[in-house]
Amino acid sequence: MSISLKTASVIVILALLGIVALAVHRHRVNQATAASQLYNDTAPIPKGAPRISASVLRQLTSADFSVVMELRYLPTRVKESFCNVEDCNYGGTKFDMVNPGETMSTDYILPGVPNKRLVFAALNRDSAIVVYERGGYANLLRTAILDFRDGKTWDTTSTATPWPHASTALGGCWRRFVITRPNRNCSGAVDGACAPR
Repeated sequence: MSISLKTASVIVILALLGIVALAVHRHRVNQATAASQLYNDTAPIPKGAPRISASVLRQLTSADFSVVMELRYLPTRVKESFCNVEDCNYGGTKFDMVNPGETMSTDYILPGVPNKRLVFAALNRDSAIVVYERGGYANLLRTAILDFRDGKTWDTTSTATPWPHASTALGGCWRRFVITRPNRNCSGAVDGACAPR
């Protein structure tokens, strides 16, 4: 009798775990579908788009966002606009980036492996913030902010402001979205190499 009770308990627990896993999967798919539909009626931001002013930048970064941490959930319009602002595929138009935790090319170039790694993307109806690492002699943390409402951009690559000061200009955006990575040592970092603590 006790063996059948144990077996029944295990079956019930496994069924509940399966139901929870299915619910989490459906939630993630629905969230990704909703995020991709945010930009259906939006044109991508063109190359050479004007810069976002500091006052608008502060408004954009203080809005509510949905955070995406996988490239498959990044909408096509955001990818197209990102490639119009940043160098994609070493100057091409193909969106090339790897997911967080995956290997990227650095100063040691790996054939077929992009030199950019997503940290996270923050999305809302009017704008998108893409925070990513760019591989090189020293990996750099970079940000591209896309304002779909006005067709303007802001990015850390085309500003003379080093990242720690840029985060202050963003009105604390980085502190709101910071992702702690315990294996990262930021002591003695070059400007832009690590996020402020």
